[in-house]
Amino acid sequence: MSRRTSALCALVVAAAVLLGGVARVSTAGWGLPYLLHVDEKGFVLWEVAMVEWRALRQDDWRPRTTTYGPLLYESGVLLKWACFGGRAHAAEVAARYPDAWSYAMGAFGAEGTNAPYSWADYAYMLRLASALAASLAVLFFALSAWRLEGPVTGAVMATCSAACVGLLQASHYFTTDSLVLVEIALLLHAAARLSTGGGLGSAVYAGVALGAILGTKLSGALLGAVLPVALVCGAVWLPGAAPRSLPRLRARLASSRALRWLGTPLAPRLLLALGVAVLVYFIVCPWPFTVPGLYFDVPGNRSGAEVLRSQYRDTSYAFEDWRFTYNGTMPFAYVLAPVLSYALGGPLLGVALLSLGRGVSRRRPIDLLALAAFLPTFLLVGPWGVKTIRYALPCVPGLLLAASALLGDWLTRPSARALSRLFTRSAAALALAYTLVYGAAFTLVFARPDPRVAASRWLAAHVRSGDLVVTEPESAYTAPLGEDADRIGLDPSAPFPRGLRILRLWDRPLAQADVRSHLDARLARARYLVVGDFYLRRGLHPAARSRAAGQALFYRALLAGETGYARVATFDSTPRLGPFVFDERNAETLSVDFDHMPVTIFERRGAWVSPLGR
Repeated sequence: MSRRTSALCALVVAAAVLLGGVARVSTAGWGLPYLLHVDEKGFVLWEVAMVEWRALRQDDWRPRTTTYGPLLYESGVLLKWACFGGRAHAAEVAARYPDAWSYAMGAFGAEGTNAPYSWADYAYMLRLASALAASLAVLFFALSAWRLEGPVTGAVMATCSAACVGLLQASHYFTTDSLVLVEIALLLHAAARLSTGGGLGSAVYAGVALGAILGTKLSGALLGAVLPVALVCGAVWLPGAAPRSLPRLRARLASSRALRWLGTPLAPRLLLALGVAVLVYFIVCPWPFTVPGLYFDVPGNRSGAEVLRSQYRDTSYAFEDWRFTYNGTMPFAYVLAPVLSYALGGPLLGVALLSLGRGVSRRRPIDLLALAAFLPTFLLVGPWGVKTIRYALPCVPGLLLAASALLGDWLTRPSARALSRLFTRSAAALALAYTLVYGAAFTLVFARPDPRVAASRWLAAHVRSGDLVVTEPESAYTAPLGEDADRIGLDPSAPFPRGLRILRLWDRPLAQADVRSHLDARLARARYLVVGDFYLRRGLHPAARSRAAGQALFYRALLAGETGYARVATFDSTPRLGPFVFDERNAETLSVDFDHMPVTIFERRGAWVSPLGR
């Protein structure tokens, strides 16, 4: 590879890191000042605040959940102390509140109140940190591919990582996904070093990265499969690069039947990496070792073990359950179709799968590492009953590595046939172009107001005193109103009038026999009905006809204009860039509804007509 090519590839990597960073940082404020990501609010921000109170008042850093690893909460607390007055100020504020919950609810108020902190400011700071770290992840993804396969593959990996919609989406809110992707990038870089002759330092590096993953998302332990693969690759392709230190330890390991398959050059580095990983995990999460009974004694919806067990049960989810749209999904195929194709884009996913198939026979280090980074997690998630983009996200880096290997090969492969060379390079260019356009269109979604906030502003400008507005539960699933709205960001010339009445459309589980009377009580006198895509998809889902027949009839009649309500406003953020529109109607539900959920407003223009009869 010429110096000119290497320099050009280095410029591409730098541009990808910079522009990818801009895309991530520019989306960090989406939806604010409202906290519209349900898990970010309830499972992260509130829990971070409660962990902080217990740490300051009781010297107890233990989170009351095991679905997310404690490193996320510890990072959130330390970032708060670094940016909001330090530990001493935080301790002074925490002393004003009698318990962790009152601190979480009281100390983080809206602008214009006397609360010492602001949820909006705190969330933005945490998201900004996630965005900057994710930009760094782009660099380490690129360095991994560069070391394994050369500058062109590194440049391709940087481009794909920067524009990958799955990585962009995870990088603009503060959850385990935003943190674990950075750690996966570091682990892949360490594995790339080990597979090309890295010694004990690379093993320590790999152990730190793997330990951080364990402390963030315990299912990420499966990514540890890249370590033995990397060491075997290093022994096969670079036999002279094995470390020459610790001969006695190597000799003892070589005599062990359990480890003989690794060979003497491999076992010390693997054991060192695993030992460091366990040590790092113990440092950030000591409670499974010291107080396991207390650590694992959490509610079922906050228990990682219970969530994992529930994924393999044949469960029929009720209409009120967020998992309703996952009734009847097919194993494995559903992950590849609506989930991973959304995260990468169809062309890049196709290239990645083609590359994995080719890699089985080619068996170069980049191929085997990509397979090890993808397959174990995919085999875990594939048979789950519920398959969201967040569960499948740890598969994405392995797919990106595989796609980059094949695209880099297409761009550099010498061929005596001009037609063959033109075809492969054109195919690579088209796949990269689609990925870039898709990523740019997705980023621009967040340059516009969130549809839920836009719907709230529309209502503020149109409702009158005494109006009854019916919405769906929680501001995360509808326009934020009433107790969910703090009025920040609304047009000051059109505030919500006093006397506005609000009812929730689905505020409790219903027997099918009660659906008609329930709808009559809420919609017969309402002026506006606000429908979010999260519930609309449930009502239109094929399973609704048999499992929630009343709700299915209602939503279909509402859209057909047969209920007395007429559609008056629709707010959506479909990714688009010029003539290119990326239709999300068939995408996996939470890929769309967690951070740019479409909202439709209906107004009653006549008498309420129940689609369920009289």
